[in-house]
Order: sequence, then C-alpha cells, then structure tokens
Amino acid sequence: MHSLRIACGLVAAWGVLLSAQTPIPTSTDVAFEVASVRQNKSGERNSSTSGRANAFTATNVTGQELIIYAYRLRQFQLASGPGWLGSDRFDIQARVPEGAKQDNRAMTRALLRDRFKLVAHTEVRQEQVYALIVDRPDGKLGPQIKPSTRDCQASEPGKPSPCGVNTSVNDAGGTLVANGQTIEQLVNALASFGLNRMVIDRTSLKGSFDVELKWRPDNLRSANPAQASDLPSIFAGLQEQLGLRLETQRGPVEFLIVDSIERPTPD
Repeated sequence: MHSLRIACGLVAAWGVLLSAQTPIPTSTDVAFEVASVRQNKSGERNSSTSGRANAFTATNVTGQELIIYAYRLRQFQLASGPGWLGSDRFDIQARVPEGAKQDNRAMTRALLRDRFKLVAHTEVRQEQVYALIVDRPDGKLGPQIKPSTRDCQASEPGKPSPCGVNTSVNDAGGTLVANGQTIEQLVNALASFGLNRMVIDRTSLKGSFDVELKWRPDNLRSANPAQASDLPSIFAGLQEQLGLRLETQRGPVEFLIVDSIERPTPD
C-alpha cells in the first residue's frame, strides 16, 4: 500500500492512478480573503454550494460534504474521521481575494486546513472497480454511440461549446447525452451515477463520440411506475444501447484518509 502524508492542501506528486480517477489535488492552495464559518442547527437535510464573482457560499453542508467537494472525491473515497464529520452542519460565506483566480475548490481546501485544522493523507488500495469494456467480440458498438464529427473548438465567443455532457435523473429515469466526448470522459460521467465504485476505461476505443444513454436508476421512485419499468438498469442500458459492458475487476483506488480534524470555532 502506498501512503503519503499531507497537511490538507499540501501534497507531493506521486504514483499510480486510474486514468478515469481524478487525482487528489496536488497544488498549494490560495486562501479566501475572508471566510465566515458558522454551525447550522436548522435541522434541514438539503445542502448546497455556489460560486459567483469573487464570492463562495456553502449552505447547511457537513464537514464530509465539504471535503468531498474540495477534493473532488466520490463519497467512498473519503475514509475515517470523527462521527460529527457527517452530522454537524455549517454555513460558509467567503470572499475571493481581488485579482486572484477564482478556484473555489482550492480555496475550500485551504479553509479546511486553516479553520477545521484538517490533516490527512492519501493511500492507494487495491479494490473492486468496474472496467468498461466492449461487449461484442467483433467490436461492434450499439446504436446509441457514434463517432463524433463535431468540432469542439468551433464555438463562437459568448456561445456554448457544441461538445459536452448533459445528464439528468428525474421521475422519468436517467438520461446521459454526450457530444464530442472521449470514452474516458464518458467513464467519468458514468462513475457519478450511484455505481459506488471507480470506473476505468478498458475499451481501447480512440477518438470522440456522440452518445445517448437512458436507464432506470436503482433508487428511482417514479410518479409513473409503468414508464419507469420500461427502462433498463444502467448495466443493461450500456449493453443494449452502447454495446459496452461494466465488468468487475480489481484495480488501484485512491483514498483520502482523515488523520485529524476539529470543529471550527465560531466567527
């Protein structure tokens, strides 16, 4: 097991990562100019984060949610920590320094270090992962994935790019539409939909693709059960619509281990 100790945002460069796994950030973090951190005792369960010009706000977030946001983790990548990390909730209002690049995640990492006294380290462990592979031996793909002819650099100033990923999960089910995306970018999107494992690309497919995928999320409580039942699981949807398959394998997964953290003192 590979281990490297860090003090929140200060991390040295290191070894093996999955291609579809976002590395835990390695740069020294610029801090917010000023930040208010107060405990939220409203009893509400919903939380949110938002950034606008020169400002950042987090409402009713747990320390756990804050770390996951700051380090771009999936929930299972955050290991250990005291019980209050997932129960105590906080409101944060912060201002970005004048003239500084607005990187809210990096500045939140600095806030965790300075106000929550977070000390953590990373570990790479061999865990079960999902490998995305081509389902058919002849390599033929499904009807809902095609090589893209879009020029992703052709967007006009002030207009959105013709390429990207749009996803939605609602009472009608889950939908993923990707235009001009590589398989690795598709894998990153797939890993966000309740799979609770890292997903790695082992398709050997090159280039960019246009994709449309529809599925029935496991936790869907549809207002129209008949409509929801017509959709496949994400596993079956990948096979039927894209000609791809998720296969359980073992591979290296990076975790953030919380060594110590303190409740912040009120402003």
